[in-house]
Amino acid sequence: LLGRRARTLVHHTGPADDPARRLAEAVEGTDPAETLSLADALDTFLEGDGPDDGLPFSPEARVRFAYLATELRDLRRCVGDPLMDVLHRVLSTTGLDVELAASPHALAARRRETLTTFLDTAAGFAAKQGGAALDGDATLAAFLGFLRTAARHEKGLDSSLPGGDNTIKILTAHKSKGLEWDVVAVPGLVAKQFPSEQPRDSWTTRPKVLPHTLRGDAATLPDVGTFDARGLKAFKEAMKDHQSTEELRLGYVTFTRPRSLLLGSGHWWGPQ
Repeated sequence: LLGRRARTLVHHTGPADDPARRLAEAVEGTDPAETLSLADALDTFLEGDGPDDGLPFSPEARVRFAYLATELRDLRRCVGDPLMDVLHRVLSTTGLDVELAASPHALAARRRETLTTFLDTAAGFAAKQGGAALDGDATLAAFLGFLRTAARHEKGLDSSLPGGDNTIKILTAHKSKGLEWDVVAVPGLVAKQFPSEQPRDSWTTRPKVLPHTLRGDAATLPDVGTFDARGLKAFKEAMKDHQSTEELRLGYVTFTRPRSLLLGSGHWWGPQ
């Protein structure tokens, strides 16, 4: 409904029959509905004498929209402040931290952990950027750019959170290295699944993969002897042997995590 209100407002922002305006919009290739954000639509609820939009908002909803618009307008005034000041101001303005602290739901504790981890990530970013920034402080814009880069190139931030001693930890075999529990359960002990026979991306066929000679562990990796059919075939076979060895090492890491009991499971059915 807010999107419909934004589109309605766009049609009232200027003369609809202005040919120069219509031509400019056509040349720019912009959708008029995208030139007004939902935040702009919220701001219109602060205008008590605005035109009736004909949308089925209740009077209570319009009052709440006005409160939200006021909060967002106040927060926008401080987006240039140091990053951690902005984030803590968002929490205090929205009351999110208070709601989580007062929530009786079982998931509230987990959500508080998530929020704390997010703030720790932001604080770590601010500490690293603070020395490099000219003004000595990391900004919200820089942090948002960092989050976009992480989402695009690293599949987001590490979402693993610390849990209590009475909780079950679910994680990959790779992330279990160096950890230990009394009981460990390893499902999926099926041929071609664990150990996996899925070939990994190779730098000889995928441009995004770093060549082995440029990697820090180059001494432990196979390399191409000659760039011809025979050399590439030998490299492919060497990579297959290397992956088998890596899977065995991963299995060793996995099966040595329990202090007293290891549980394993597999199945006889499936696509294979």
